[in-house]
Amino acid sequence: MWMVKGEAATLGFVKYLTENSPTVDMLLEGGAVLYCKTNVPQGLFSSEGENNVFGVTMNPHKLTLGAAGSSSGEGSLVGFRGSPLGVGTDIGGSIRTPSHVSGCYGFKPTANRIPFAGQQFHFPKGWPDVPKRKLKIGFWEGTPETAVFPPILRALRTAAEALKAAGHEVVPLSTPEGAGTLECLGIYLHSLGFDTKATLMQLLEDAEEEILPAMKDFRKVMAGVPKSTLDDIWKFNGDHADFRLAWHTKFTEDDIDVLLCPFHQGTGMPHSEYGLPFYAMIWNLLDCPASVIPFLKSNNKIDTEKVEGFDADAVDGAPAHVQVVGWSFRDEEVLMATEVIADVLKNLSEAHL
Repeated sequence: MWMVKGEAATLGFVKYLTENSPTVDMLLEGGAVLYCKTNVPQGLFSSEGENNVFGVTMNPHKLTLGAAGSSSGEGSLVGFRGSPLGVGTDIGGSIRTPSHVSGCYGFKPTANRIPFAGQQFHFPKGWPDVPKRKLKIGFWEGTPETAVFPPILRALRTAAEALKAAGHEVVPLSTPEGAGTLECLGIYLHSLGFDTKATLMQLLEDAEEEILPAMKDFRKVMAGVPKSTLDDIWKFNGDHADFRLAWHTKFTEDDIDVLLCPFHQGTGMPHSEYGLPFYAMIWNLLDCPASVIPFLKSNNKIDTEKVEGFDADAVDGAPAHVQVVGWSFRDEEVLMATEVIADVLKNLSEAHL
């Protein structure tokens, strides 16, 4: 979605032209060569990379699976090594979602660590190097209400054992009371009412553009969310603060460097079946930096446990993953930990498991 002068930035809509985004200028100044723009979902608000301009984005590992979103094409392009690097934004998983389904690394920084649009305040000059070290890693397998599918659970547990064998401390964590995935979803849904004009849907209606299936689902959700009052905003702020405190207490009491956890319940999914990114949204709500590391693959001969929504044959061979999360503004620590963890995991292969 980044703006490049003279090039269409569709937002998944039919129009829009603008000047360079600051991030694009920074890349150009660093010697980057821009050679293509990639596909996004209609409105940038779904996990199916389809719009009325360029059609559907395919998963580079298995064409029957979606490329997710919102940076659908970017993840797919990097996933089949058509580019060494892609950029995007991540409001609810839009970088990490296409990264994990396409089997590549993805990183969401703390808000304002990277300039967005013309707003460059709060952007520090340079990112200091953090020396590699042995880590104290929290380990969270998620919640039963949004059960993690077998290939992701296998990847997480295999990663935890490998990290312990490599000398890192791995500490199992329970879900903080009142701060699970469904509570997070409730806070997110509450915030949708802040847009009292339903701007996204209004743009589509004004343009008389066909609303695609993924956006129709979103419209149904929006229709059930009442317009917010001042009391609703106070409630949202209170619920958000309580949620943040619960997770901050967990991080500090257990004194962990980073958290190892799922990014999504499963791998890439068949087109239009990805579902809500519960395990991505938490860290956006808390404004925590997070990365995804590709690790192992779904295997229909190993991942045989029955879990609602999981079809072992449909996703056989799809890349699995782990997610690494740190507390707000500890971006450099998360990047260091991502490299340390990836170094351990790259020595493992499916053949040895």
